[in-house]
Amino acid sequence: MNATKSVQLWSAPDILILHLKRFTYQSSKRYGGVRKGKIEDEVNFPVDHLDLEPYIIGPVDPNAPPSYKVFGVVEHSGQTADSGHYTATVQNSKDQRFYKCNDSQIGDATANFDGGGAYLLFYRRIKGASRWGGMERAMEFGYNAPKEETDEEGFTMVVTKKKKKKVVMR
Repeated sequence: MNATKSVQLWSAPDILILHLKRFTYQSSKRYGGVRKGKIEDEVNFPVDHLDLEPYIIGPVDPNAPPSYKVFGVVEHSGQTADSGHYTATVQNSKDQRFYKCNDSQIGDATANFDGGGAYLLFYRRIKGASRWGGMERAMEFGYNAPKEETDEEGFTMVVTKKKKKKVVMR
């Protein structure tokens, strides 16, 4: 029997924070049972346009689409989870310029990020604001809620507007 795992989002926030899994734990006799390592793979992530609309199953407000632009990145340098150094590149909301923050040093930076050290990504919605998880516009213009059926074990089967089924635990 094959299994499929999927993630679906009802709505998306105005500020989106993504945490990249950069550390791994492996069993090792040499290091006392567990060795903490760092995943050094380069991660290419969109800077100017991250579009989440294909993953949203709830109503999408055309005045506040789930499209994002990066405004901050935290990076880790070092070999393991036990050692290293964190820096941040952030965008000033007044002058729209990027600045590199490294301890007490702050200097100019660009929005060209090296994906090898990215650890946390901070995104801001490009246009509009989504109030109440996108339901404000849906309530204003009417929204047909998905049909629900509950099975004998108490699980609710929801059929979304895209005709996909999703199991929700009560």
